[in-house]
Order: sequence, then C-alpha cells, then structure tokens
Amino acid sequence: MRLDCGISLQQEVGWDRQTLRMARYLADSRDESFLVYSESVLLEQISSWGRKFPTLQPVHEVGYNSLGRVLEGLSGHGVRLDVSAKHQIGTLDNLALLNQDADVVFSAPHKIGSHIKFAREKGIQNVVFNSREEIKKIVKNSPSARVWIQFDCSQTANLVEIKELIQISMESGLNLVGIYLEISTLEEELNQLLQWILVSRSILDWSRAQGAEIKLVHLGELAGTSFSHGFVSDLNSALNKVFPAYLGIRLSATASKFLVSPTITLAARIVKLDDTKTELKNYFINEGVFGAFSGNLCIEGCVSTPYPLGGGKGRKGNRSQVYDTKIFGPSGDELDIILEDILLPELEKDDWLLFSGMGCLNNLEFINHSNVSGTRNFIYNKMEEVDECFDPAKPCSWEFNSCQSIEINLDNFEILNFA
Repeated sequence: MRLDCGISLQQEVGWDRQTLRMARYLADSRDESFLVYSESVLLEQISSWGRKFPTLQPVHEVGYNSLGRVLEGLSGHGVRLDVSAKHQIGTLDNLALLNQDADVVFSAPHKIGSHIKFAREKGIQNVVFNSREEIKKIVKNSPSARVWIQFDCSQTANLVEIKELIQISMESGLNLVGIYLEISTLEEELNQLLQWILVSRSILDWSRAQGAEIKLVHLGELAGTSFSHGFVSDLNSALNKVFPAYLGIRLSATASKFLVSPTITLAARIVKLDDTKTELKNYFINEGVFGAFSGNLCIEGCVSTPYPLGGGKGRKGNRSQVYDTKIFGPSGDELDIILEDILLPELEKDDWLLFSGMGCLNNLEFINHSNVSGTRNFIYNKMEEVDECFDPAKPCSWEFNSCQSIEINLDNFEILNFA
C-alpha cells in the first residue's frame, strides 16, 4: 500500500492497508489532527536495540513520551522506565506499572523532599544524588533507597569531590548500588562518552574497595534515532574491555529517541494556503510549534519532510512536480515555522500531511485512543473529542490511556464501543 506520493507505508511509517483506510476515513470526517502509534514498530525497535547493544539494557525517559500504550509496551518488553518529576511517577502509578520492586530510577538531579517520599510510597526505590543536600533529603524521606551517584558530565570530572560524596552516602547508611552518567551522546561525541566510561570504572574500583557493592552503571542517553556500524562496534568494544563479564556489572543507556521516535506519526490538515503566485509554496497546518511539534522541533533533524496523505475528499492529481515549500503552524507567525527548504508537490486546502518520527510527545491534548481493527496500530485524537468515548459510569482521569478504547470498523464506518 502506498501513500499519495508513492512512498511505501510499511517501509516509512509502519502502516498497513487497514490503518491507511482509517486515516483517510478520519481525514474525510474530521478537521482536527490526530496521531497514529504503531506498536509493531516499537517491538521491532526494541529487538533492533538488543541486536546492536546486547550488553545494554534500554531505558526510556517517561518525560520524552508518556502515552499510556507506549509505556505499557516498553515496560512489558524489558525496557526500564526512568522518571524525573512527580507527575511522571503519577503517570506510571495510574497505569499500574509501579510496585515495591519497580525497576524505575528517579533521575532528577535536584528533587523536592516530598517528591522523594512520594516516589518511595509508590514503590520507587532507585534514586540518584549528586550533592550533600540530595543525600540529606534521601536519608530523611527514603532512607532504605538504593542510591546511584550521578556524574555531571558537562564538567571536568572532580574525583576528589565524587569520592567524598560516596563516603558521605555510605556513612549516612544509604545503599550505594550504581553510577549514573548525566550525558547525551551523538555519534560524533563518542570519545567524550568513552572518557566518562573510564572514569566510571575508576570510581567503581575505588568504591568497591571501600565496601560499596556497586553493580549498576547507566551510560546516559544514546541520542540517535539510528546508529552506524562503526559507532556500535566501537562502543561495544569499549564496554567489553572496561566492564568485563567477571565484574558482574549491569549496564544501561537511555534509548528513548531510538525506541519511540519511529512509532508515532502525526496527521495534520492544511488549513490555509498562501495565495502568492510564486515558486515558493507556503502551507499552514493545524498543528504548530506549541502543539505536537514542541518537543520534536527541539531535536535536530527529528522532523523530516512529510508525506502527502491525500485530500479529505480523496482528490487525485499529478504529484510528480515538486516545489520549494515552507510549512507554518496555524498562527502563520514567523516564529511558528515548522519546516522550510523542503520539496513537496502542489497541495490544496484540506489536504493532509503525515509527519513520521514524532515520538517526542508529552501533550495532554491527545488523550483518547482507538484501535485499528485487526492491527497493532492505535489512533490518538484530540481532547475535545473525548466525548465520543466518555461513559458517565466510567469517568476519564487525567491520564492518557484511561478512556475506554473504541474500535472503528471501516467496513461499515461505524464506531463500536467496548466496556
């Protein structure tokens, strides 16, 4: 099945024929933008990570994407979920993903004492620290916590200060179990990560000599949505050399962009055209930099040229000729520019565009979801459409995945509610 532009759906956005039919049905019947989450793509990304980095447990930062089905899929397939704020803990608790043995790390560098207590009450035992003040708050609010010492990798390593903090934590009776690197690594920055890996090994050896049983090392974030063979080979070689198997170290790294970005596709409608008759085409869509694009535009190269889905009325036409194009949000403001210097065929008002790789999403507007019958894909609609699935006997809470699921049967174009 192909898009209006001839691109293979299965290859580019993980859709099948039924999902495309549903998307075009929604384009015919609604005005608001919507998301499509492809669970099968998520499972393939998890498998791909395991093949590339067999010694690295993947970690997802809940703040990157907190859609309920995404979190459930990740947790159910061995991905650790780390949190950095109280409301993220509430999200996991609401999804029943927390218990007394929850493999979750509270990774915020600076935390309010009551939030540490809240995390403990919800079953989160892993907490990071990077200062004397954080140690005091942990001792007061979660004295039985499993603590990780966090390295600020934006500064030169101060081994004297690190060792002092470790001694203070041990003297305070805390259970020191891990090292947590606060670093985000792109391919060209691998050498910096390798230096901090060596620092981690040095601190690991010293800590064990002091009686600390450190068995966990978190390597920060591997920030790519893809990784070259050279990067994968060099990192794996370094890890095998610095942390040989006999040390018994469990390694992890944040993989949110790699795992989640390819799973989300945004469908947005063109609401206005620039009437200027020039070779530059300006299109205004119903999502802007303060909506679904807010987090994704902060990631260089994350938002790529969209694929035309086709008009809301299924308009066909010659799409072989392309034009220089700029895409704006609905305001049309010069700060509300989503993409520029891209090539697209000539489009019309009410045509729809698909933006793939939109995984950085923590937007409460997209709240209720519908399963595409016979697939592992899910549609997320805007908050104002929640009434379609609202049952007064089962009120929705603030959490994403709490509305009852609906299934759209495209053979009859009718909505079937499931309790």
